[in-house]
Amino acid sequence: MIPLVYEVKQEKKEESQKKESKSVLDLFRYKSLLRMTLGCCWSFFCLQMVYFGINYSCESFGFDIYTNTLFSDLGEAFGYVLFFFLVEHTPRKKYSFIGFISCSLLCLAFVPITIPKECKSSGQYCYQKVIQLIMATVAKLIVAVLFSLFQIFYSEMFPTLVRSQAIGLIMSFSMVGVLLVPFMKDYALNIGTTPLLFVAVLGFLGMLGLFPLQETLNVPLPDQIYELQ
Repeated sequence: MIPLVYEVKQEKKEESQKKESKSVLDLFRYKSLLRMTLGCCWSFFCLQMVYFGINYSCESFGFDIYTNTLFSDLGEAFGYVLFFFLVEHTPRKKYSFIGFISCSLLCLAFVPITIPKECKSSGQYCYQKVIQLIMATVAKLIVAVLFSLFQIFYSEMFPTLVRSQAIGLIMSFSMVGVLLVPFMKDYALNIGTTPLLFVAVLGFLGMLGLFPLQETLNVPLPDQIYELQ
């Protein structure tokens, strides 16, 4: 009887040790978590720079800054509403790739489609302004969907033991990208190009962080770290 009670206590002790709270350092201690942590941090870092890069560039494309901001925000709002109906059936990894590629190509298209100087300086109407405004609105819609999708993606990816620590680390690291956006914009304008060129490059670079990540759609949320199972 006594050995049996001892075994039960040992099992409970082992379970409690497994379920004890983890720190941020555990995200780098285990190989399975390290891969996800680095991939998510890098992708969300680039995504934040893409999102705010478009916002900070509103005065450099299309019409005046007020019209550009209005339409880009309408595109963003529609993107959030659209994602609400797609979230349960959208493969996370696949559509993250599609979102990054689509947004990058739209931003890259701003390089050949430029507004003539006579049209830009005089405030006249020209078709290039309309095209740029449409591209920026669609890009903002895609970024809004991608932003919502990725937050669910990495929330479903990490085990329960370290999920809150992982989310906090990813969000904190991505804020560094937000701080760098104004410098990126000023540098682009100083060399005589559109800031959206750098936004497009960041979109392509953000895809690199997706390769080590696993699909989470219709996959049960993990509770335990893989190495501790």
